[in-house]
Amino acid sequence: SLLYYTHLLRLAARRGYAVYVFGGIGRLDAWGESVARRALAKTKGCFARTPADLSHFRRLCPPACQVSLLPDAALWTRPIPPPVPMPQDAFILLSLHGTPSPAFRSALLRFCRTAEANGYRIAAAAMHPTADREGVHALSASLPRLLCLPPLRGGEMVGVLSRCRLLLSPRLHPLIFAAVAGTPAITWEDGGKIHRFAAYAATCAPEGCTPLVLLPRGDDELLWQRALSLLRTPLSPGERAAYLRALRGGRETFAFPSMP
Repeated sequence: SLLYYTHLLRLAARRGYAVYVFGGIGRLDAWGESVARRALAKTKGCFARTPADLSHFRRLCPPACQVSLLPDAALWTRPIPPPVPMPQDAFILLSLHGTPSPAFRSALLRFCRTAEANGYRIAAAAMHPTADREGVHALSASLPRLLCLPPLRGGEMVGVLSRCRLLLSPRLHPLIFAAVAGTPAITWEDGGKIHRFAAYAATCAPEGCTPLVLLPRGDDELLWQRALSLLRTPLSPGERAAYLRALRGGRETFAFPSMP
């Protein structure tokens, strides 16, 4: 993705567009930093999703570039009623990224069966209409009671999450939507933007609360125990509001800084 995005930046600059970048950039080797620095040379502004992204942009952008922290716009997503009826009993939502590896698929199946044995319904939603849906179908073959939801838009995902007890997902935006809904979440990616967002979320969480758990690689066996601790200690309404307010950087509404 580095070459793809840097090519777009250089192409836009060559065509005379004022270029602004929003999001993040992870750790790069010396070659990657050289590629990114050349692509960002004519950028007017870079708006970082997390403090770690801000640090990387400041190191790579030219002095004239406007670099500032700007929380993800998805944190202001308004809930929309789900497109299908939702279960009335307690349920846990899975939002996968493609098809899980055989080892992690086994861990997810064990988790789902344990959750069902403890009275929880499992629902699964695809953010990507093709690749993620294949992962959901792969699980549904072994979980007859799995509730397969259609692909959801951002607001619909917030609406679903506001009614569920827990989210499991390796995708960034379902984790952001969970924060908007005040729903605890577990993720199992330990690199890139997921790691940076999890680190940022930890600094925003109210004292004594863990609304987002980053599951280390190799910790699959403890998935249910970690989920159980979140299910037993849900955030209070005040803690939810404080957490989301901190993630939003204290902003009431989302707006890009001025772009001359």
